[in-house]
Amino acid sequence: MVGLTSRGFPLIRSVHPPPEGTSLASEDGSFHGRVLRIFGPVSRPYVVVEPKGPLLTSRGASLVGQNLWPEVRSHGR
Repeated sequence: MVGLTSRGFPLIRSVHPPPEGTSLASEDGSFHGRVLRIFGPVSRPYVVVEPKGPLLTSRGASLVGQNLWPEVRSHGR
């Protein structure tokens, strides 16, 4: 994570960002938020993440140092 936006959203650098609206989870599978916006240079854009739950700076700051991945949902049959 690079930092927080002026509204408190986590700001992340990415090489291959998922599409806007994609759910993001940590390595343990815990849901943390959604991709809100992608901007910046094509080679390594910034991704703004909307954290789950109420928008709190502390919630965004809690993502510092975590790797976030597109959430994979299994479709049980």
